[in-house]
Amino acid sequence: DGQQLALFAMRELVTDISLQPGGGMSASGQLGDLTAQDMYTVPGQPYEMVGLREDEQSLLTFQYNSPSDAERSRLRAAMQCDSSLRLRMSSVRVSYWHPAFMRTVSYLQDGVLGALVSATASTVVQVARSVLSNGAGEASAIALDVEVGSPLLLLPAEANSPDGLRADLGSIAIR
Repeated sequence: DGQQLALFAMRELVTDISLQPGGGMSASGQLGDLTAQDMYTVPGQPYEMVGLREDEQSLLTFQYNSPSDAERSRLRAAMQCDSSLRLRMSSVRVSYWHPAFMRTVSYLQDGVLGALVSATASTVVQVARSVLSNGAGEASAIALDVEVGSPLLLLPAEANSPDGLRADLGSIAIR
């Protein structure tokens, strides 16, 4: 019907990619902010579904390192991680209102994004089958260092309502 469903905004994506001799690569960067607002549920009163918590400046910083081909072979032979990924995610606020969430998911799955997700999932399955059928001897192992700073999950009683459940999930880390 031509009505706006949601508004997604991203600000300040900065990346630095370096290709090194022998096939190595490093990439780092920062995503300043990402917000999502439901524009449909309560017309004229959009509410934020995803956003940074107060006093946060940057949503995400990342650093990825992949060694040269020779170093990768040495690390694989020693059964060590041959690349690393470090992610730091600031405290975010997520307001989950099921009807709005499902409406957005349905819209995204029906369009081009749905076709891309389907194609990506198919490719991932093919790669996983290939790795499993060829053995894990050449498989890559990545060292993960992920920290998420105190996400706040809101489950409102109704859209844009201050009443409902609040869950501060504390610090989350994967290493």
